[in-house]
Amino acid sequence: MNKYEAAMKACAECMTACAHCMDMCFGKEEMAQCGRTSRDSMLMNAATAQALAADAPTAQHFVRACIEICKVCLSDCEEHEDKHDHCRMCAESCRRCIAELEKVAA
Repeated sequence: MNKYEAAMKACAECMTACAHCMDMCFGKEEMAQCGRTSRDSMLMNAATAQALAADAPTAQHFVRACIEICKVCLSDCEEHEDKHDHCRMCAESCRRCIAELEKVAA
């Protein structure tokens, strides 16, 4: 078992929630910023999970960047989570991901 198993799982779940949020925000002008940060978080979560799976020497750089990008995504989704389930699910996923990544951050 990889020592980063929980963090990789959290990244994968967050990536999926962010992809869904991005798709749901697509084409809605008032949701454009939320969709963009969801896209950024989705991409960073994928890269971070891959770096952790490989136990890459640069994994900690990915972890720190992912925490920061998830925080931005969380902030944007929190603005809409009371109106949109996809934003609520994305925000919850970002919170879990941040918590797991902070456990492995050096």
